[in-house]
Amino acid sequence: MIKSLALLKYPAIFPIFTKCAHSNLWKNFKLKTGIYMFSKKYNYGIRAIVYIASLTQGTCVSTLQISRTLNIPFHFLTKILQTLCEHGILISHRGSKGGIELARSADSITLLDIIEVFDGQKVFQECLLSFVGCNGQIPCSVHGEINQHLEQLREFLSKTTIRELVLQNASLPIAV
Repeated sequence: MIKSLALLKYPAIFPIFTKCAHSNLWKNFKLKTGIYMFSKKYNYGIRAIVYIASLTQGTCVSTLQISRTLNIPFHFLTKILQTLCEHGILISHRGSKGGIELARSADSITLLDIIEVFDGQKVFQECLLSFVGCNGQIPCSVHGEINQHLEQLREFLSKTTIRELVLQNASLPIAV
């Protein structure tokens, strides 16, 4: 079992954008506007999945243990894990030796898979500045530039697997 994962300490978006080629654009955008691209459900969901993936394969972990280890509200986490089970990302087992485990290998689960579960495609289609009517025909002032970066981000997310995140963040401290 891996004892430390930095990804669990920080919001899920932080390691993604620091690895992304355009991290300064996104970091500054978030800081100046207060807009977060991905939902809290995604943030907590990805942290839980990475934690589960860091355990020995086939190990079940209780929702309570995940909640306490990652400092995620228990009832909110329960709903998030249920959604991930419904979408075939996780499996839930009942009983005294039950718990949650990955439904498929960490190599086959990408960050984009998780985004699509919680946020769908709207993250890549809606105006990040929340301007009503902003689209390809009537773009806002940053529409063209943002769309180029969103396509690069989508490609990055579709190639980044949970296994990569576990391996890359193995030496960083786990959240408590």
